[in-house]
Amino acid sequence: MNFNYAPIAIFCFRRLKLTKKLINSLKKNKISKFSSVFFFIDYPKYENQKKDVEKLIKYIKKIKFFKNKKIIIRNKNYGIKKNILAGVEHVFKKFEKIIVLEDDLEINENFLFSMNKLLNLYQTNNEIFTITGYSPLNIDSNKGMIEDLFSCKRPCSWGWATWNRKWNLVKSSKSKLIYKGEYGNDLTLMNKKKEINNLNSWAYSWTLNHILKRKYCLYPKFSMVKNNGFDRNSTNNFFGSKKFYKKEYNFKIKNFKQYHKENIKIRKIFKSFYDDGKMIYILKFIYYETKKIFNLF
Repeated sequence: MNFNYAPIAIFCFRRLKLTKKLINSLKKNKISKFSSVFFFIDYPKYENQKKDVEKLIKYIKKIKFFKNKKIIIRNKNYGIKKNILAGVEHVFKKFEKIIVLEDDLEINENFLFSMNKLLNLYQTNNEIFTITGYSPLNIDSNKGMIEDLFSCKRPCSWGWATWNRKWNLVKSSKSKLIYKGEYGNDLTLMNKKKEINNLNSWAYSWTLNHILKRKYCLYPKFSMVKNNGFDRNSTNNFFGSKKFYKKEYNFKIKNFKQYHKENIKIRKIFKSFYDDGKMIYILKFIYYETKKIFNLF
């Protein structure tokens, strides 16, 4: 590829074993040696987390295979939401595009090449605002799709990339966003958490802005990313869901210029994928409503 490689932002906090898996998977990407990387390490929230964070910092300082490496260690606990938002803004002060990874992900050997290729091809496309390497589709759900890529207004933050200009248009919103549930009832539950100041997800407003502003995320037909983020240290997995875990993530994109446009079938697949079952949804809804009531007193 004869274009500049996008910098990689990696967000870490105390999970050394998972971070090692991510770094090992990055090392298998041949163009990682041409990439600049920014590590954003959050400060321990509790005293008993300090040793884990210190071990993580020691490990990251020894990594040498990237073109350039910068380590940003927070001087207080930011939490995942603030750490990611501040980190992305930090990178965008100097660069016009970015690839974002969290410490609980593993990527396949084609991920970096694919993200950079797509960032180059779709930079001026006014519909595609985000690119991701994760896919909720499987062999059964994508029957009839001949393209290697497809678009959907609901983005995914598990191994993603974007451009500075487009990020600024969808990153957040101060106005009240109205969502009808067509891409999953989990966003409705996130809104309930937001109402009780218990939502630590940076991606909630970002996701809704894509949907409501009719901006799209570009997905591979099959996943190129595995999400390992369902352990006891996960920030946003209180109910212990494992439905997003992907064992197979070895897809290779061959045709980058064509993509299957979002349709009713894709929306139904996404809704089914992100929806909690009726009983689980009701229990969560009651749980958050109860907390909201008690927070009033």
